[in-house]
Amino acid sequence: MAKKRISPETERRLDELADMLRKVPLARLETVLRKTETLNVRATLSDKTSIQQAAKRYRLTVTEYLVRLHWFAEEITNTTRR
Repeated sequence: MAKKRISPETERRLDELADMLRKVPLARLETVLRKTETLNVRATLSDKTSIQQAAKRYRLTVTEYLVRLHWFAEEITNTTRR
């Protein structure tokens, strides 16, 4: 699979973000980014397998996949409420 190139604008914005994050104390970053809570989900075997396969396809853990889906759903919901 070929790597996608990012645009100069995206690269500039990522550099700005990196500069901002460098100014945040490490302890603060850890409190925001460290995952400390557990969420148990009941699912059928086929749902569990499907979720695991989807996460693997996107090279994510199941946790990363479900959290990203959550934020995507929130974004869509917030957009449609306006």
